[in-house]
Amino acid sequence: MLWPLCRFFLRLGFSGFGGPLAHIAMMEAETVERRGWLSRAQFMEGLALCQMLPGPASTQLGIYIGYLRGGLPGALLSGLAFVLPGFAIITTLSWLYGRYGSLPQVQGAFTGINPAVVAIVAFACWRLGRSTLTTVPLGLLAGAAFLATWLWRTDTVFVLLVAGCLGLLLTRVRGAAAGAALLAAAPPLPALLAGHSGAASLPALDLAWLFFKAGAFVYGGGYVILPFIFREAVERYGWLDLRTFTDGIALGQITPGPIVNLSAFVGYQVGGFAGAALACAAVFLPAFAAILLAIPLMNQIRRAEAFQALLRAVNAAVVGAILGATVPLAQGAIVSLVTAAIALASVALLSRYRLDTLYLVLGGAALGLILS
Repeated sequence: MLWPLCRFFLRLGFSGFGGPLAHIAMMEAETVERRGWLSRAQFMEGLALCQMLPGPASTQLGIYIGYLRGGLPGALLSGLAFVLPGFAIITTLSWLYGRYGSLPQVQGAFTGINPAVVAIVAFACWRLGRSTLTTVPLGLLAGAAFLATWLWRTDTVFVLLVAGCLGLLLTRVRGAAAGAALLAAAPPLPALLAGHSGAASLPALDLAWLFFKAGAFVYGGGYVILPFIFREAVERYGWLDLRTFTDGIALGQITPGPIVNLSAFVGYQVGGFAGAALACAAVFLPAFAAILLAIPLMNQIRRAEAFQALLRAVNAAVVGAILGATVPLAQGAIVSLVTAAIALASVALLSRYRLDTLYLVLGGAALGLILS
């Protein structure tokens, strides 16, 4: 039971380019469609829960899937297997960067990978929407979430919270205690960590504290922590200069896994491999803690009428939010007739043959290298 989980998440950790949306799409395609480990309802429940908790949503979704398949050992193994490949890759690139002072030249491959990733995300969004948007109000809610995410750049957590409240109102459910209980599952880390009471003199303590706070503030996507890390690591502590920080972001973009893998790059600049390991462990600790505390609570209240109303509305908003985030992703990836052809071919392969997403990513990379 545990080995298939470990093997799948290790593979996903090595091939999970494209950010959290792509990771979620790949998890849905593999665990629901191909392997049947979860029902679509279970997957959507976990996705809605992870979107409302602090931490990288795709990492937490992997922990959730592991928990359903193998309990606590499965949750820990799945989360670690998903995180460790990206950590190993970016730490290696950090060493190469420090030794040679240049970035790997992989832009050609990513010219082909990016449109394939857009196709994976868009196809998953269509499939999730088909099973989720079962009424007119839910469809309107998804449309509103799409506009809020794409047009107004509204924070995803705020969109989901508003959607949950509207779901309770639209269904005239008065017992909102279940929804409040679900939200209470998220540790109130932002409030607790708003201030730094101590003036730690050891870089290791400062590093761990910085990335623990960063992990607790990852709401609505990993990109929100970049300004926070810049102020602390560059301006406050002076561990990196602006150019090195920018290069670290670029390395994160060509590394599979969540963008918070940037923590390992910063940690490496401070304390080598030990610093990278410390920063990575600190940034992912809130994600592990939040989802493992929330899952038992979700199991207790999932049958409550109020929770089901909340969940239906949040799931609809998730579909709209994913679609809204896919638009700029497509605008940046589909920049020529060739990339448009790769995207269309990927959609065709997914819809007709249910091709493994790993092969789509590898095929896109090969085409990008050939055509560059």
